[in-house]
Amino acid sequence: MVGPVVFDAIKRYLQYKGYDVTWVVNITDVEDKLIDAATKQNTSVESLASKYTAEYHEALAGLGIENVDKFPKAS
Repeated sequence: MVGPVVFDAIKRYLQYKGYDVTWVVNITDVEDKLIDAATKQNTSVESLASKYTAEYHEALAGLGIENVDKFPKAS
């Protein structure tokens, strides 16, 4: 999870310098790997995507990254 840490630092720095920054992180909730994993786990793609999304948000919070502005889904 190097990317979010770097982008968090960049956003904080730019805001410190006075810029208005909007940070958008795309959530991939539909893709072949996710479909395959859902099939193997006998669950729905939506359920598995929600689980992974929640885990991602928990990981971000654990790293102290709480200033992402938007999380649009691929679907």
